[in-house]
Amino acid sequence: GRNQKGLFHAVGGSGGSGGDASKVDIDHYGHITLRGDYAHGIIAQSIGGGGGIGGSATAWGLFTSNAVGGSGGPGGAGGEVAITTEASSSISTAGVHGVGILAQSIGGGGGSGGAAKSTSDGLFFDIALATGGTGGSGGAGGSVDVHHFGAITTTATDAVGIVAQSIGGGGGHGGASTAKGVGVGMPVEFEPGEGVTLGLSVSVAHGGSGGTAGAGGEVAVTLEENSSLTTGTKATSSSLAGGDGATGLLVQSIGGGGGAGGDSTAAAGIATLGGVVDKLSDGQAELEGDSMTLTLDFSLGGSASTGADGGTAYGHTLGAVVTSGDFAHGMLIQSIGGGGGSGGSGESNSITRFGSSTFAMGQSIGGSAGGGGSGG
Repeated sequence: GRNQKGLFHAVGGSGGSGGDASKVDIDHYGHITLRGDYAHGIIAQSIGGGGGIGGSATAWGLFTSNAVGGSGGPGGAGGEVAITTEASSSISTAGVHGVGILAQSIGGGGGSGGAAKSTSDGLFFDIALATGGTGGSGGAGGSVDVHHFGAITTTATDAVGIVAQSIGGGGGHGGASTAKGVGVGMPVEFEPGEGVTLGLSVSVAHGGSGGTAGAGGEVAVTLEENSSLTTGTKATSSSLAGGDGATGLLVQSIGGGGGAGGDSTAAAGIATLGGVVDKLSDGQAELEGDSMTLTLDFSLGGSASTGADGGTAYGHTLGAVVTSGDFAHGMLIQSIGGGGGSGGSGESNSITRFGSSTFAMGQSIGGSAGGGGSGG
């Protein structure tokens, strides 16, 4: 979103929406043979676009000012991913971290909310307000479906036969906020010879809320009859030994993490003629007359969003899964909820450069943290 500056009032532009991803569909009939580390036989990904960042807002005004950060845009959804390997097909990799098939649907992350800064000056009174933009929501992960009829062989350390994942996008962070107000107390004469200096300064800052997360989609992998997954075995070359940490089949549905709340800072102060004279003279001179001034500064950190739920993760084998080496997994099936976001911090300060106010009140409240999502 576009950044905005304004007199008295400013609102940042909203971030644009991330685009949704389309379906990815692969039918594999042939033979794929690869050598080298980190080699992948088939990569099929449908990834939603990330949401745009909200624009910042900066406002200044006499007596009052208000700034509101723009909202982050929502992330796009991941599309459907479908892969079928025919019975006559094969995939072979030789090298560490090799992967036979990688199938992923990933939701786009939400855009961060825009920051807000508000500054106000005034005679007798001033009020400064600032609100950070809300984070955009994360896109949901789409469904992933793999049907394997053929043969996959991966060798060496940390090799994986099939990885199938649906991952929700994380929520955008809330925008930070800063409010600063400086008032100038003015003398008021109620009766001849009896006057008092009056002033009021108020600053309020509120961090933006974190965006909601996208949920993980359904993931299903079926190893059909007579199919095979062989991982971590010793390659024909003597330079590549059998590998530890091999996994035959990894199936995961993972919810996105909740967006963190934005931080907030508020500061307020009053300057009086008596206070200025006292500061500049190091207390050697003072003016007669009473002062009655009040400063109020409140800051509230933005609330975080909860993590999204993981979806259904399903794996079924009618074929053969063979792994070699230590720390091997034949089939690892997981549904994982996303973590909750962190609440924003709050900070309040009194500005005492030209003396303290007669009365001052400051309050800082941290934003609430988000809860974690559930597994499917």
